Amino acid sequence: MEYQNTDELIRKLSLENKTYATKNLTKFYAKARFKISSEDFDRQCTDGADDGGIDFYHIEDNTFFIFQTEFSGSPKKVSSSEVFDEIRKLKNALTAENPNRRAKEFVNPLMRQAGNKEAIFEVLWSITNIVGQSVRNEIQNDLETWRKDIGWLLGIDFVAIDKPVLEIVIYDVNHGYVPYTGKKILKLEQEQWIETTWEDTVLVQRKLDFLVN
Repeated sequence: MEYQNTDELIRKLSLENKTYATKNLTKFYAKARFKISSEDFDRQCTDGADDGGIDFYHIEDNTFFIFQTEFSGSPKKVSSSEVFDEIRKLKNALTAENPNRRAKEFVNPLMRQAGNKEAIFEVLWSITNIVGQSVRNEIQNDLETWRKDIGWLLGIDFVAIDKPVLEIVIYDVNHGYVPYTGKKILKLEQEQWIETTWEDTVLVQRKLDFLVN
């Protein structure tokens, strides 16, 4: 489904019950970001009772993504405590017994890469509310501390896809641009380089980090 802006997205999703609204919000962003088929989305969607904080998962090489999605028909600023409630579920699912059996195809490979410094675990908080920078920083710092406490070496990032970010995503999708993806890392081997011949390229709130091994 296409939307002109976040107000239309929220209005249309509000017509559905909260379960379907949440799932369709997840599906909108997942398809925009990963260009996956509806069949793959259904296979990787694990939302439901005892989901362990994992509503949807995706794996690309050594990068592991999980979505936790919250839909609200009346956008407001969220507190860190609201986010921490779900983060605690996720931590328990990854360090204790995983209650989400549908996510084992994600959790098992992630565990095998926990000691890989080149791997990245990205926690995506998809929400129609507004997540302030202080909340983002607080959650990121908490996840970093937790990662070190349990001895993981892989990188970990918290990315909030909130109402303002969704506005950018909708604009990009409608205009054929690469959707906003938060932090991206491009790894180059020694003596590799990038040559571009693009002309009239427009970058809208993009951030590209180059990491040379």
